[in-house]
Amino acid sequence: MKPYAAYCKAKNAKKRLPEELEDIIMTNVGYTCLYSVNIIKGKLPEKMHNMMILHAIKDPDDYWAKLYFELIK
Repeated sequence: MKPYAAYCKAKNAKKRLPEELEDIIMTNVGYTCLYSVNIIKGKLPEKMHNMMILHAIKDPDDYWAKLYFELIK
């Protein structure tokens, strides 16, 4: 399954996914951010949150990282 498909499954179910599907979403920063905004509606689970921090450190100007950290302020 690809990140887009896993995200769509969560969006259609309107609930948090099992960890193995979250791991798939986590391979794409954009879908991870959208998962936070539209499904979790806040701070991501620890593993996903840490991935976003690492991404933001590597690319502090990234649109998705900025959006995520604005959301959780």
